[in-house]
Amino acid sequence: MAITATQVKELRDKTGAGMMDCKKALEASNGELDAAVKYLREKGMLKAAKRSERSTEQGIIKAIITDTVAAILELNCETDFVARTDEFIALTETTLKTILTDYTDKNGNVELPESITAAVTDIIAKIGENIKVRRFAVLNSNTGATAVYNDHEPDTRDSLGHNTLVCYNHFNGKVSALVEITTDSDLSTHDVFKNFVTMMSQQVAASGPKYLTPDDVPEAILSHEKEIYREEAKNAGKPDAILDKIAEGKINKFYAEVCLMNMPYIENEKISVSQHCEALSKELGAQITIRRFIRYFLGEELGK
Repeated sequence: MAITATQVKELRDKTGAGMMDCKKALEASNGELDAAVKYLREKGMLKAAKRSERSTEQGIIKAIITDTVAAILELNCETDFVARTDEFIALTETTLKTILTDYTDKNGNVELPESITAAVTDIIAKIGENIKVRRFAVLNSNTGATAVYNDHEPDTRDSLGHNTLVCYNHFNGKVSALVEITTDSDLSTHDVFKNFVTMMSQQVAASGPKYLTPDDVPEAILSHEKEIYREEAKNAGKPDAILDKIAEGKINKFYAEVCLMNMPYIENEKISVSQHCEALSKELGAQITIRRFIRYFLGEELGK
């Protein structure tokens, strides 16, 4: 059947695909719009497969909170130009809303929703770049559940009864953080507590801790660090009898670099985050601690 310019325009407006691709899709689908969209999607899937080996180290990191559930996402593309387009930003928002809805009550490792896979395929067909959902996580402060895709579950402490989620998104879209703070009484309306919650989300984003406490550091990593410190001291001419003591001292510095609770507090670097939590607990008359956190930095662990 003859395909009209109006049909081509309608399909192009709906999909963003090229004019000739739209015409071919309509011809192959006998003018049926929905069938033509499916045709283009399938074609986009072929394109996506061809582009799947391309590096995708640009993109957007973003976190959001809805009531008692929070989500954080890394969506990758090939170029910073595409990362700043309306289509890519809209895909980021849609993906976050979808995983919040789909994984509110899920726990552990999850699969990528089919609706997101389809949306990504559509954008690939439209803009011609490889796009990937690299990872995401969803935290439920009521149940304590954590759903993760292509990621590990965060170190987590037991709830004290009242849990507060907070997120921080850096203006450049390259780093975001989720933090959950737990207390044994409701401090949600207290200004001092609200400031602490905000500052902790900024500290996690800026400092990049890997663990919550020293107890969470794997023994293999500790042993490796201690051996390095021993060798450094030995090469510096220190006696064998004090090598272990020197290594233990440096391990404490290592904890202050990688464990959130041992890091200098962002507003007063003379004390640790743990010490500030203790002081704040006394000031407000309630037990306060960090329950868990997640931090994403764009492109980390992607071969850089």
